[in-house]
Amino acid sequence: MCIALAMHFFIGGIYMHDKALAYIKAKKEERIAAFYKEKDETLIRLGLFEKVYAPEGIYDTYPYTEWDSKEKRYYKKKAIDVTYEEYEEILKYSDTEWEIAFINGDECFSLKEILKLIKR
Repeated sequence: MCIALAMHFFIGGIYMHDKALAYIKAKKEERIAAFYKEKDETLIRLGLFEKVYAPEGIYDTYPYTEWDSKEKRYYKKKAIDVTYEEYEEILKYSDTEWEIAFINGDECFSLKEILKLIKR
């Protein structure tokens, strides 16, 4: 006779099943990844980016072009690195009309909620 034992972990004062813990961890990672993607897109949209130039002969992943004195140069935009506090301040003073929030499916999270989630 085989008996399967469920693993439980003590998290924040409660015992949690390992599958529940894995689910929560995966969802938290999804939200964090989505936040960073949105943050980078917002910074780029606001013009807060650096140009990363393509190495010679590799152009397919560098969608933007510009001319220097002699040749066409390919580059991609990389959002500048900012802290969470700097990002929150940038959003306060930007001309964007959107509310400072991130929407994931039917759930809506304020920037402060997202920052708390990331800092955990």
